[in-house]
Amino acid sequence: MSVASLFAQDNVGIGTATPNSNYKLHIIAAANTGALLAEASGTTEALRITAMGTGNGVNVYKTETSTGLGLYVEHAGTAGGAAQFRKTNAAATGPAMYAYTNSNQALSPAMLADVAGVGDAGLVVRMQNAANPNSALYLNHAGSGYALVADVMNSGRGVYLNLSNTAVNGIGLRIYNAGTGKAARFSNINSANGDTTLLTESAGNGMAFAAVQTGTGTTAYFGNRNAANSSAVLQIENTGAGSDLYLNSKGTAAAINVLKAAGSSGQGIYIDHQGGIGPVAQFRRTNATGQGAAVIGYNNSNNTQSPAIYANHEGTGDAAMVARIANPGNPWAAVYGETNGSGSAVYGNTSGSGSAVFAVQSGTGRAGQFQIGNAINTEAALRGFTNGLGRAGFFTINNPASNATGVYAESNAGGPVIEARSAGGVNGLALKLTEGGLQVSIETIAAAGNIAKKAVAYHLQASGAYTTTFTLNDGDLYFFYNSSASAATVNGLSVAAGAGINCIVIGGMLRQIM
Repeated sequence: MSVASLFAQDNVGIGTATPNSNYKLHIIAAANTGALLAEASGTTEALRITAMGTGNGVNVYKTETSTGLGLYVEHAGTAGGAAQFRKTNAAATGPAMYAYTNSNQALSPAMLADVAGVGDAGLVVRMQNAANPNSALYLNHAGSGYALVADVMNSGRGVYLNLSNTAVNGIGLRIYNAGTGKAARFSNINSANGDTTLLTESAGNGMAFAAVQTGTGTTAYFGNRNAANSSAVLQIENTGAGSDLYLNSKGTAAAINVLKAAGSSGQGIYIDHQGGIGPVAQFRRTNATGQGAAVIGYNNSNNTQSPAIYANHEGTGDAAMVARIANPGNPWAAVYGETNGSGSAVYGNTSGSGSAVFAVQSGTGRAGQFQIGNAINTEAALRGFTNGLGRAGFFTINNPASNATGVYAESNAGGPVIEARSAGGVNGLALKLTEGGLQVSIETIAAAGNIAKKAVAYHLQASGAYTTTFTLNDGDLYFFYNSSASAATVNGLSVAAGAGINCIVIGGMLRQIM
């Protein structure tokens, strides 16, 4: 065939007398032979095909009985790609390369990238336009399988994503699922593999891992479904100065929800801080108008040794639990105990030599206050009880400059302010003074007449008859002293001038003790 006749025809057929009219060149190869071989030794392409219309630029068709490759491109040079598919029309739509298969057989992907060397990745997807907001790799799966499966046969990574432009605030990997399944799943099915299934690492100031939920489901789920597995479901390690775990909840649900199965043991959350400074965990509420506790411990167990919150300190540095209010305008207690049962609202127990409850006040308020708000409650606001050999109560003033009393009792009721009882038999003492004197209340009466105020000692400054109008209770002790120049009487008992008498109430009457 002459060159002139080639240009005269609309299309050319090689291996066929009836070439397809839709293609300029139609080649049919004999069995076990190639249809087209293009070789180039320079820097230009071995084969360049430009499609001007709507049809395909190249259509390679393999018969159903053939087993070879439909298109084989080999590059034996030292630079350049083996093949390149380009769309140079910025207004055009459609992919630069389209891989399609309708095979139902296994090991029949639409595209396979196989690297036999060690130079680079099997597939590199690069975005060259810095203004392009789209993903470098987009996976769309309409079936029930996974959009991406990475299988590593050696020690390399299944998927490696790198954002090498430090000025770009993009996302290295984004997985979007509009269906009802999981957007991503990371599985380690090799029981001998001791490495991490998912590792996220950040050398910048941002988060190594962030989970965001804009719907109503769980933001992140970590589950251990092996009953024999004693390892943590989630382990966090931090060698920096920041928080190991930071949770920010802006909705009504919990920022983190840890669920332990009914038959499981161990902690729901275990945090180990091996650093020298900083708390193991911190729970903060930073919304001044918010409502609710920063930490809530809840337990509906009916078994003993099952507190809602348990603090255990095995060192000697500080208390097992410290509750501190850092706002001077806060009128509430640092620790508040409340119960509607029969137990104590606050209970302190120690097997050592220290105090079960120790309160220190560094300001101007009280170190402790015990108050009963129920008007019909007959129990004591404060009760000290001991099974040991020590005192049930001990009050000490350690300031020599203080003139205050060690114990002060006040009552606006009709009963005694202080009552002491000894159950030690006939030799028991209800009240004992080991050192120092006894000071009692003194009421000064300037003129004879009624004595309306109850005291222990009375100073009578005038002669005449005095009558007590307050209630006399059996066992009451009274002392009367007459400083006037003439005799006086109290309820008929004579008090000489410049002298005094001691009295006790028996049978409701004032009796003089001689």
